[in-house]
Amino acid sequence: LLAKDLLPIQRAEPACNLSKACRQLNDRENELKYLKQALPVFGEVYGAEHPKTKYVEERLQEEDNGKA
Repeated sequence: LLAKDLLPIQRAEPACNLSKACRQLNDRENELKYLKQALPVFGEVYGAEHPKTKYVEERLQEEDNGKA
């Protein structure tokens, strides 16, 4: 099974989890990369009001505002 064969949500969920690990390791570059991968899929699959979508949006907003 190759990554290209996975459904988008099957790639977005691990991306979100990897972003959290990167955050704990203070690896902001990779954290943002994974958050940006997850956001459009979460928005499409779960919707804007889902906690996972909100979490990713809030983390990206914090980074944009320099709060992280």
